[in-house]
Amino acid sequence: MRRRLSSAAFPLHRHSLPQLAMDGVMVALAYELAYRLRFDSGMPHRYQLLLNRTIAWAVIASLVIFVFFRLYQKWFRYVTGNDYVAILQAIAVATLSLPAFVAITHPVKVPSEKGFITVTIPLGVLAFFFLLTLTMVVGSRFAARLMHDPRARGFRPSKDARRILIVGAGDGGRLVLREIVRNPGLGLNPVGFVDDDARMRGQRVDGIRVLGGTNDLARILDEAEPDEVTIAIPSAPGTLRARVVKACRARSIPVRTLPTVFELLQGGGNAVRQVRDVQVEDVLGREPVRMELDRVGAYLNGEVVMVTGAGGSIGSELSRQIARVAPRRLILVDHAEDNLFRIQRELEDDRHVHPAVLSAVLADCKEGERMREVFAEYRPTIVFHAAAYKHVGLMELNPVEAVRNNALATRLCARVAGEQGVGRFVLVSTDKAVSPATVMGASKALAEWAIEAAQQQWPKTTYATVRFGNVLGSS
Repeated sequence: MRRRLSSAAFPLHRHSLPQLAMDGVMVALAYELAYRLRFDSGMPHRYQLLLNRTIAWAVIASLVIFVFFRLYQKWFRYVTGNDYVAILQAIAVATLSLPAFVAITHPVKVPSEKGFITVTIPLGVLAFFFLLTLTMVVGSRFAARLMHDPRARGFRPSKDARRILIVGAGDGGRLVLREIVRNPGLGLNPVGFVDDDARMRGQRVDGIRVLGGTNDLARILDEAEPDEVTIAIPSAPGTLRARVVKACRARSIPVRTLPTVFELLQGGGNAVRQVRDVQVEDVLGREPVRMELDRVGAYLNGEVVMVTGAGGSIGSELSRQIARVAPRRLILVDHAEDNLFRIQRELEDDRHVHPAVLSAVLADCKEGERMREVFAEYRPTIVFHAAAYKHVGLMELNPVEAVRNNALATRLCARVAGEQGVGRFVLVSTDKAVSPATVMGASKALAEWAIEAAQQQWPKTTYATVRFGNVLGSS
């Protein structure tokens, strides 16, 4: 480790030697031209001698100073504004080193009435040397940057490239645009920016025009006709994202978003490849509430927890949260094979829950014999009953199944839990159970009454009901 650090700290790398040689040639050429320009009508012999005896020092000293100022720690094409400042400082120091060298070494002396005197470098030569060296060194780096920058050659998207509108003309938007231009293989053609900063309206950002603000998005979408829209504001509030999504969905235009800064740091520098679809949390309009899960869920630690309906929207999220507080066993119960398989694979592969902790059980909560088998085999101490039908319209068309699955199945599970001595039983209900006006709401109200009756019959088991409103992200 120490060896790697010491080599990284040295300001010159073997791959920089061609750049070092190129700068040496430019310094020598600048020094020679400085004398020729200063003495354009003919150079006196003593200055020709001074040139010949000091040119080697000019080159060596300049290169040493350039190395000291760390001008060779990156390729010419990656030089930025701060590097140009370092170049200016290095050339100024190199120029000042020339008269200092002459004053110390006295390379050329000529006789005079008072004896021999040292020939000094004329101020005009120093000025020309500074300007010529600065022009050549900076120019070489700028030329290399232009040669490797696709924008300098002109961006020509392919004929089948997808037209993309970028929301946000700030750093995030420019990052996305830069990646699109540098990587034609992405098959994207930027048609414009959208930004709410009034000062940027009509301006061009890296050659792409700002077409207007998000309040004008409907008009912009109709005029630009993009194939997709990318929100390139990592810190954009949910209200802005919701406004963009609403306008795009009305025109069947897909919307994607740039990840947060934290996600960008995790995923590397290619911003375009990290662009993802807009998620429900992005359009919430506020920051999600962060629960202190370790404290709130501490009572689940070391317990055998069963979640019925574990493959559903609420059941799957319950399973994810419960898995984080280290239960002794987590029993996932669902009658839908695909949903059960999906949440099991997610917990094991993505969330690294040990397979020994998980048990995926295919069972229907309406079947009493099967549920008694499950309770007897796994002996849960806490049960979250989230299995239910939730679609109001479908339940209106299938009222008998609504009552069987939501009410009778709940009564059955509550009875089995009481018989098996389960410590806690929690029913996941809905606000539609309050003064129910639909079959779905009435079936959940019946389920709540069944829980109240079970508490009276099996007092050793603690029964509870929680009501949810509309669940974000639920199908």
